Amino acid sequence: MVRAEADQEFAERITPGQEVTILDDSGVTESWRGRVRSVAAWYAEPRLTTDELGRPPSLSTLECVIDFDPGQMLPRLGRRVRASIKARTP
Repeated sequence: MVRAEADQEFAERITPGQEVTILDDSGVTESWRGRVRSVAAWYAEPRLTTDELGRPPSLSTLECVIDFDPGQMLPRLGRRVRASIKARTP
């Protein structure tokens, strides 16, 4: 499972079931596939520091829980990753 934060600007576009590409945050070319399990019902302050995020500290985020698709070698627990959620088609 991955806990990801979506900026308020993009949060309303995310719904459960959307496809996700999960990328290693260190620049390694490893990636995994997954799907959005749930989206929080409230906005919160980012969990990471401003330096790590590269954005203002007051920007609210919406937490998304992402499940890995089955049949993949999963990353170790605690590994930093980035989630790229596939846009919904209208």
